Amino acid sequence: MIENVLFLARAEHPQFARHLREFDAGEELQRIAEYFEGLAEDAGVRITVRGSEPLTADVELFRRAVSNLLANAVRYTPRDGTITLSVDADAALVRVCVENEGVPIEPSMLERVFDRFYRGDSSRGGAGAASGSAGVGLAIVRTIMELHGGRAHAESDARSTRFVLSFPDAASRS
Repeated sequence: MIENVLFLARAEHPQFARHLREFDAGEELQRIAEYFEGLAEDAGVRITVRGSEPLTADVELFRRAVSNLLANAVRYTPRDGTITLSVDADAALVRVCVENEGVPIEPSMLERVFDRFYRGDSSRGGAGAASGSAGVGLAIVRTIMELHGGRAHAESDARSTRFVLSFPDAASRS
């Protein structure tokens, strides 16, 4: 918790160092999925990965953002459910999505979930203090996306919840 709050404070400093490089986002998603394999197995959920796109970003920050989203997805996906990590792109954006089955997030809460120390509705299967959440993981995700000139947003319906990271294409940042 303390390390996460310190990260947020450091990331807001204008001198925060990012180390941008091009990598295959699909390959990184696969590595992250493999890292979470044991946790997912214990929770009784499957992780699938789709897509392959070049992305210019700080790979360590990318891993941290996706790992925060995947940890939440494992926490909120019902047993025998599936979590899908995917990447796609168009001319201006590379989009990374972490999608999981489960109880939807109320529309009024979709933007608030990125606020620091916000802990969602306990009806989502143990959110907040009962789940061990401190309410900073999604704030970190938003901060990481802001550092990249991108955006994080959530979508939720009766079928699934999706957290989407939209990175500007490297050419559009120049």
